[in-house]
Amino acid sequence: MFHFDLNARDLLAERRGQFLGWGIARRTLAEAESRVTDTWNEGPGGWVFEWCRIARRLEDRGATLQASLAFGAAKFPALGSDSRCDAYENQLRTFRSTSLAERHALSLPYRGDNIEVVTHRYRARRARAALCLTGGVDTWKVELHRLASTMSRLGRLDVTVFDMPGTGESTVPLAADADEIYAGVLNHIRSDIQPTGIMGISFGGLWAVKLALGGSVDFAIDLGGPVGSENRSLDELAALSNGMSGIIAHSLWLDHLPTQTELDGLFRDFSLRREISTTAELSVPLLVVNGLNDPYLPVSDTDVFRRFDRATVWGVKGAGHCAAERIRPVIAGTLGWISNQVRPRRLNRMAVATASALL
Repeated sequence: MFHFDLNARDLLAERRGQFLGWGIARRTLAEAESRVTDTWNEGPGGWVFEWCRIARRLEDRGATLQASLAFGAAKFPALGSDSRCDAYENQLRTFRSTSLAERHALSLPYRGDNIEVVTHRYRARRARAALCLTGGVDTWKVELHRLASTMSRLGRLDVTVFDMPGTGESTVPLAADADEIYAGVLNHIRSDIQPTGIMGISFGGLWAVKLALGGSVDFAIDLGGPVGSENRSLDELAALSNGMSGIIAHSLWLDHLPTQTELDGLFRDFSLRREISTTAELSVPLLVVNGLNDPYLPVSDTDVFRRFDRATVWGVKGAGHCAAERIRPVIAGTLGWISNQVRPRRLNRMAVATASALL
């Protein structure tokens, strides 16, 4: 665990839409915004102190889900201190008490051994497909509760959520071969229902693309995934806004900010540029979505997929990373797109065409 330069006010302003998307109430967020003045200070005004004070009050009132989300904000964006680790344990504790998701511990193969992967499962009546849903370096299982339950209910999907390797309850750090873990989760849920797809958000989108390129899923959605479509200067990568380099370093289980040499190696290891350029055509349908004003990723990480006939690409105007500012129409369109893959019908095709026009 280590601290890195991160302005609390800037972080709150940038992630406001993300926190609201998790389901944190506006009044809760407004209270935090009025109180938090420092990212790492452990006393009054400190990020963890103020968010945990709000969370405990919500728990005392019986608002357990809201308390869990507030504890999740307290540990955000990485477990860079003991107090953030404690906040995360409280988030898991309070969320488990809601019984809103089935909790399972899977034993999956990885690097010649078995590792434990904890999942949250949301079952749908008469489910039409199974979906593996994962976030990125700073959005973990509990934060995806609202999205998972909505997609399960409205899309009639059996949704399984787990933390991207290197984050949350993961027992291994993030690494370039983490797609083996994703394949293990997919194999587990595939035994129950077909067809089976994956949706990856932010860094998680990279794994959705990698599995789609390998044809090991029936459909895939990449929402804001970094695929390394073009060379980027090391200075640019090191200077990503709002502590992103530090957040990624924590998912890699480093004890320091990556050096430029490490950054160069990481970019090469994770980049899918070669796989994308040498693939003549996708064997499975792929939906790629991101905001055109993403401060972290170049537009080419979205546009590079336009050459594939089986890829649907939505570059969302007036939106940033993961198109968070327009997430409701994005998710509505995504559900229509999934329905069209599972059961191609005229109405579903019309829904996708409408979403494409709007986004």
